[in-house]
Amino acid sequence: MLEWNQLHQNLEMASRRHRQLAARYEQFAKDVAEQVTAPEFHIKGIGISLNIDQGFFSTTFAGRTLNFAFESLPGEDGVLVGKGHLFFPQEAIAHT
Repeated sequence: MLEWNQLHQNLEMASRRHRQLAARYEQFAKDVAEQVTAPEFHIKGIGISLNIDQGFFSTTFAGRTLNFAFESLPGEDGVLVGKGHLFFPQEAIAHT
């Protein structure tokens, strides 16, 4: 059983790791936005909406919206790892 001090240290390490992973995801989202909105990008008409504070960003192309979401989960060794998800928003599924 963990003592309070150990529990506090574990929670602080998990929080720090989550912030590191979230910062990498945020940079990834910004890189995607920069690339797809660049005038020289070979595919025109991709829209992007950064909702990083809510843990996702969205792209819209050819009438379809895709959300790219981020979460951190404990890995096999207990250390948090980042995981990305790609999904259609619920409202898009309801209309198809």
